[in-house]
Amino acid sequence: FIQKSNIVKIIPWTWGGSAYTMGSMSDVVSSIYSSGYTSFDVGFDSKNSKLILTYMNSDEDGRVMIGDVSGASVTWGSYIEYINANSLGVAIAFDTNLNRVFIGARHEAGGSSGTKMRLFSGVTSGSGANSTITFTSSSHLVNDPATNFCAAAFDSSSNLVIFSYGDNQDSNKGKIITVDLGSIS
Repeated sequence: FIQKSNIVKIIPWTWGGSAYTMGSMSDVVSSIYSSGYTSFDVGFDSKNSKLILTYMNSDEDGRVMIGDVSGASVTWGSYIEYINANSLGVAIAFDTNLNRVFIGARHEAGGSSGTKMRLFSGVTSGSGANSTITFTSSSHLVNDPATNFCAAAFDSSSNLVIFSYGDNQDSNKGKIITVDLGSIS
């Protein structure tokens, strides 16, 4: 995915058995976002063929939109605001074992001294313009430092979600936290 000005584009790749072939770049989102929206990340729900797009709007609130993928087209549902505070820094991982979306997001509540990283868990549903996500839990992931530069991945072998971030109370040093999902229902 590429964000340029107020347009998000996708470059599709196709696996041919021994190599990937790059397709042509196409618009995923245009005219929905203003250029003031930042902190984009995208994930894919492989169970339900849904794109999960998170971003921070001009008020710095965290939003998520679910896109229903059908062939080469994407139909977007309405956005959901999941953080009503500065959400700079966001990362998505899709747990293929639990079929659950995990979003790690910086949550700046009460100024930078109150900044924590929160973990949101949810499931996608609906189709077309009615595609949505239902959040089932929200908890602190990193309790003390403010976080930036987030990334996430899911390791299906060990059933771990891995989040990396820059700790801006420690010179933005890169740190990693793992979430063991083995006992989470």
